[in-house]
Amino acid sequence: MDEMSALQDLLEKLNQGKDVEAPSASSFPELDLDKIKKDLNLAKEGQERGAKNAPPPDADALDDVERKIVAVAEAGQRRQQQALNHQLNACHQRIAGLDVENEAINIGSA
Repeated sequence: MDEMSALQDLLEKLNQGKDVEAPSASSFPELDLDKIKKDLNLAKEGQERGAKNAPPPDADALDDVERKIVAVAEAGQRRQQQALNHQLNACHQRIAGLDVENEAINIGSA
């Protein structure tokens, strides 16, 4: 294998998978608070519970509405964690497919 074909082989391997979406350096999307408020009907819940003074000001535990809000936030966190894991796995597969050590040997011997 001559030097030029070794370099071309390496370039081809580096170009493989370019159509795979690369992980974004941007931050994770923020929660859509307006949608959460609407979906959980928080304005109405707040008015009704406020009229009943519920939960009591000295309550230590979260009430059912607060637990729903936490559950929505945790579900969003899990979705983003899964997306990150998927992107990291795709990157790992691309890196493993490069076989850089073997290509370095081929280039060195050329």
